[in-house]
Amino acid sequence: MLNFRPWLYAEDPPVKTNSVYWTENHQALYSSIEYLAGQLYPEGKFTWLGKPGSWHLEHGRKNLLVWLGSGPGTGSRNGSRRTTTPKT
Repeated sequence: MLNFRPWLYAEDPPVKTNSVYWTENHQALYSSIEYLAGQLYPEGKFTWLGKPGSWHLEHGRKNLLVWLGSGPGTGSRNGSRRTTTPKT
């Protein structure tokens, strides 16, 4: 759990990843993971940033509050779409 990357952080070096972070549902999912992991391991050092779980708890909480404020009925980005798969 402490090695899982729940988000692309501003402090991160450029990285290639297959994870999807830009869709609304993934933002909620990863923010929830970060929040819960921070709650479970408040003193644990998370590998990606070297920050404690308490920091990730707060970061995940802030992202969730932003996401909750942009949900369906408030002009969400993809709330009315049937799919979030990018067209290639």
